[in-house]
Amino acid sequence: CSSDLIASGLGAGTDLIVSKTRPSQQPLNVPPNLKRRIEMTRRLTKGAAVVSGAMATSAISVAAVVGNVVGTNAAELLAGDGKEGNGNPKGKAVLEVGSAVFCTGAMIFSGLVMAKTQILTATGEGITKMVTHKLGGEAGG
Repeated sequence: CSSDLIASGLGAGTDLIVSKTRPSQQPLNVPPNLKRRIEMTRRLTKGAAVVSGAMATSAISVAAVVGNVVGTNAAELLAGDGKEGNGNPKGKAVLEVGSAVFCTGAMIFSGLVMAKTQILTATGEGITKMVTHKLGGEAGG
């Protein structure tokens, strides 16, 4: 998966930067009020990621329902009254194709959401590792 490669590349890049930089002589002392603000920002960012993931999941669910409704309505219009021998065989095909299209779109969207999460997590971990290495545990933690 390409997001695995990107996350792996971010990790390798972080390791390379850490290996080529020297830590500061004096670790950075972070004032308590700045620590609180950083922690609040970290929580808000994580909360935003959770909310965007939930919204994406909801959008996928809505797309699946819409696909099912649209496919069913199109199939009924093409199939006639639905009684055996009285319907149009194109109706079933339309239903299957419509459902497949919407399900495929939902799966692609879901994969993009997972890839985004993986890449953002790797980026955050890399930044934390570099700051901790350069400025000390108090600054990076």
